Amino acid sequence: MKSKNTIYHITTVQEWEIYQLTGEVAPDSLFTEGFIHCSRAEQVPDTIERFFSEVDEIMILELDRDSLGDSVKDEESSDHGVFPHIYRAVDISEIVASHKQSV
Repeated sequence: MKSKNTIYHITTVQEWEIYQLTGEVAPDSLFTEGFIHCSRAEQVPDTIERFFSEVDEIMILELDRDSLGDSVKDEESSDHGVFPHIYRAVDISEIVASHKQSV
């Protein structure tokens, strides 16, 4: 995991394949909640445990928070703390790195 300016969007391998075809990261949450859920490095393990325990593999997408500008906002997420949310689709070229990981 990278610098403090790196945030992470965690997704399924199937969703990652769709993002690659469409050229942008635009999960359902962007349309239903208005933003893309992300995590800081220290939040990634808990996010995986809470939301991806039923899948075999996930993709962790690294994003440079600074390059995303003011589309990123830190917001309270129920009782789990403050998380970064991206209020727009992310172009595939804005992904710094992607990592497949077994769960």
